[in-house]
This record gives sequence, structure tokens and C-alpha cells, in this order.
Amino acid sequence: MITRGAKVNRRAAVACLVVLPLACGAPSRTAAREQRLAAIRADLENTLRRIEALEAELQERGHSLDVSQDQINVYRARIADLESRYPRGIPSSLYAAYVADVEQHNALVRWHNQAVREYDARYATYAELVAYYNARVEEHNAIVRELNAPASRGQGGPAVLPPLSRRRFRR
Repeated sequence: MITRGAKVNRRAAVACLVVLPLACGAPSRTAAREQRLAAIRADLENTLRRIEALEAELQERGHSLDVSQDQINVYRARIADLESRYPRGIPSSLYAAYVADVEQHNALVRWHNQAVREYDARYATYAELVAYYNARVEEHNAIVRELNAPASRGQGGPAVLPPLSRRRFRR
């Protein structure tokens, strides 16, 4: 405690002000890395939830595309059958049904093509998220390797932390 009128060693006072925050409040490199790991893990969990939601959506969209492709194939087979049975022209008694099948087929093809474009756009988002996730896993594992390095050399340090696995694309 410094009292009024006492001689003050200014260097000692400055040293105390500088050293005290370093000793008491500043995190060590290990603590900073562990905090960074915690932030990365939280980001990975959030990203993984988004990836899993997109996988479910893509699976549902893929099933819908399979069903529409099957319907297109049925119309295509019916149209081809009529055209092969009547190479010189469809009889007037069947012509209305033939035209209706062609129109249904064409409408379904337009819908299917739009659904494929939407699927591809969602898959691109999925692929970007998986790439981001994998990059964050690599970042996490690099920090884990840094934290584990002193422990593997017998210099103490934290317990050996396991690395995370990368995410694989699903189609």
C-alpha cells in the first residue's frame, strides 16, 4: 500500500501493474487452444446437424425423383407401344388418350427436370457443408496434435485427446 508522502519506486509500481495481469488473468497457450477446440466442436455439432438435415431432405427428394422417373417410364412405354402398333398414325378412337398421355408425360418431364435442378442445388449446399465440416475437423485435429505433442514427448501437458473423423459424402 502506498501512503501519501512516501517515496515511490516508479519502476516497481509499473512492474507490478504489468506482471499482475499476465500472472492472474491472461490464459495460457494451452487454455487458449482448449477454448478454440471447444468453439470448433460447437461449430462442428451445429454443422453436423445441418448436414444430417440436408441428408434427410436429399433422401426424400431422391425418392420423389425415383417415383417420378418410374411414372415417366410408364408413360414413355405406353406412348411407344401405341406408336409401334400404329406406325402410320394413331386411330382416331385412341388419339385423344394418346395425346393425353403425351401431355401428361411432357408435364411430368418438366416437373422432374425442375426437381432435379432443385436436388442438385441442395446437393451443392450439402457438399459445401461437408467440405466446411471436413476443413474444421482438420483444424480441430491440428490443434489436438499440438496439445498432444508435449504429452507424447514426456513433458507433461494434457491427456492425449482423440482426433475427429472427416465426413464422407453421400449420394
